[in-house]
Amino acid sequence: MESAGSGAFDGGGGGAPAGVPARLPAVNDPASPSPVPGSRVSAGGPVAPEAVLPWVRSAVEAGRVLILTVRSLRSGSHLTYRLRPFKRGPSDRGAGHLEMVDVLTGPANTADYTFIGAIYFSPRGSITVLTGARTENPNGGHGSSISDDAPSAKTLRGLFERLARGQGPAPAAEVWHDGTCARCGRPLTTPESLERGIGPICAQKGGSEDGEG
Repeated sequence: MESAGSGAFDGGGGGAPAGVPARLPAVNDPASPSPVPGSRVSAGGPVAPEAVLPWVRSAVEAGRVLILTVRSLRSGSHLTYRLRPFKRGPSDRGAGHLEMVDVLTGPANTADYTFIGAIYFSPRGSITVLTGARTENPNGGHGSSISDDAPSAKTLRGLFERLARGQGPAPAAEVWHDGTCARCGRPLTTPESLERGIGPICAQKGGSEDGEG
């Protein structure tokens, strides 16, 4: 498994620092679905800025769980989010798509997620992001335990507010597609592991099959 990125950031604006490229080359097909956990396909990488919204919408409209990582080009820190469709009744058909959003807050990238908010994709194409106490937690209670002022909440709002305006991520940030370890088939979410193609435990063990990636 991987660890969540250390050091959060606000990806809501600003330019890339001198000497840092605006983005890395996209290495994946952003319109393709996320790899199936447990598959032995190593995929993932940065998504071209203009392809982020179509990639997100294709997953949302298909009812797929989407894992995306936002990486700061300034500090190299990253935040990983999970969008999961909220199950609605037959009477809600045509009412748009509501996604519950969690942020990775621990080392286990399949389990250590904390509810952070919700995103509503309307039938007319608008996008509304709610975080903090304004969001009702479907697992019980009211709102997220993560405040509106937390860097993870600011980054989430900043990204999707830009997407709602037809823009890509902020110039100092990039969005990464998740992938799977080429050796054990476990999920990869950190840019370092995606670039390497295997997780840190498999790398330390020389790719043994029982190592978590």
